[in-house]
Amino acid sequence: MHGIDSSSQNLDLARKKFSLELNCADFEDYDSRSIAYDAISFWDVIEHFPDPHSVLKKACRMLKPDGFV
Repeated sequence: MHGIDSSSQNLDLARKKFSLELNCADFEDYDSRSIAYDAISFWDVIEHFPDPHSVLKKACRMLKPDGFV
């Protein structure tokens, strides 16, 4: 599993509570060219992006064939 969050506090919580290693980054700036994903989820954040349409388009480009957002 791979993930990103723009909040270092959320990353610390994920590490402590779930033993997850996530990257601290903004989704819009995240360089994902080397990875294709089976699924991408946004948990209660899509409404906070200045341009949600472009975020969803980027997420779709990051998917493997038959992947899901």
